[in-house]
Amino acid sequence: MRDINRLRTEISLLERNYGAGNVQWPQDFGWIYVNRFLLPPGKYNQSACKALVLVPEHYGYGVPYTDFFVSQGILVQHGGNWHSLPHYFDRFPYRHLKDNFVSELQSQGWSYLCLHPERWRQSDSILTFLVQAYTFLSDPFRDWDNKR
Repeated sequence: MRDINRLRTEISLLERNYGAGNVQWPQDFGWIYVNRFLLPPGKYNQSACKALVLVPEHYGYGVPYTDFFVSQGILVQHGGNWHSLPHYFDRFPYRHLKDNFVSELQSQGWSYLCLHPERWRQSDSILTFLVQAYTFLSDPFRDWDNKR
């Protein structure tokens, strides 16, 4: 069971940052959609993408966001050439989601961006998760595993 009150509060903050018309979610709060997620300027073949964050079944009780889908076809400039993003998959690489749901996402133009927060605090939210995603996208070729 998800903490619905917490999700409503988080979505309200998200709407203030991205605009109410740019944020959507279903009645069961299974995912949160941002229509115009801005990409770091000057690096990408587009200025923004659509973003979809899946809400874990037990979100709000210590379970972090981990599943992040974005538009297909995002390219980043690195070393003077265009590249696919690291950790960016046209096919969902994990088995914990229902195959028909993943197939539907793929057929609708979604790719999976594999981002797993190193740490998750109870005070973190959908907004901090998206800030972490933006931070990754600002330097996607950095060795994030050995950053210290």
